Amino acid sequence: MNNPIIGKWALITGATSGFGKAIADLYAKNGCNIIITGRRAEKLEAAEHVLRDTIAALQAGTPDYDSMVPELADAVRAQSAAMTPALASLGELQTLEHIGEPAQGAHQFRATFASGQALTWSISINGENKIQGLLIQ
Repeated sequence: MNNPIIGKWALITGATSGFGKAIADLYAKNGCNIIITGRRAEKLEAAEHVLRDTIAALQAGTPDYDSMVPELADAVRAQSAAMTPALASLGELQTLEHIGEPAQGAHQFRATFASGQALTWSISINGENKIQGLLIQ
């Protein structure tokens, strides 16, 4: 079956709850790239808190696997030997600036470390408050 929204882009407002969230979920599941907006500051603050804790744990080599969906936990376990020293070498996290919401439930942050290096981190948290996606660029 040909799906006309695969690969297309949609801007969905009010996507942190209700109809907007349902539409964003449906579009994403059907292959549409989505950009969402919402007014729920508590969700942004929760994502920032989880990301701060996750960065510190990854730097220390003690990630909280229980806070992640099983597939992500497995991927982090597989990469932790290389990831931990690289992240630890950046030094302490200095600032974390929210720079966007690339998809439903996802937040993108610019993290600046004591070394002066800045990295873009994307974190996605599912409805069960588990980290389902983590991307470092």
